[in-house]
Amino acid sequence: MAITVLIADDHHAVRDGLHAAFSAVPEVEVLGVAADGREAMRLTHELRPDVLILDLHMPVVTGLEALRLLSATLPSVCVIAYSGKAWLRREALALGASAFISKDAPFRDLLQAIRAGARAKKSASTPENASALLRRTLERPLTTS
Repeated sequence: MAITVLIADDHHAVRDGLHAAFSAVPEVEVLGVAADGREAMRLTHELRPDVLILDLHMPVVTGLEALRLLSATLPSVCVIAYSGKAWLRREALALGASAFISKDAPFRDLLQAIRAGARAKKSASTPENASALLRRTLERPLTTS
């Protein structure tokens, strides 16, 4: 069964690039893309992806505000904060992000976070357990292949 993903980023090139990269990964299915925080929240509620990749700096509703609201209303969705602004990491994790991946990190890091988030979702009985499992998984050193 595929890991379902929603991509939310205000930059068209980032959305298209991630969508293209995921199309080469058989176990990942991109359900949709959003260009702002409001659209990200609407599509997350509508599509219920396993994982939301959420840019933190977006128009209309910021990614941080969308994260806060989604954490309260849909805690079962694994939200990966995806940003070039490293100083937002702590705030994103405090607001409920399961992981923070820098936009300059290799694609494999984002893919690892998605896989870990999907595993955590399937094996955890509560959102708190899922987040704890995901954080433990992501704290392990990355393996290169």
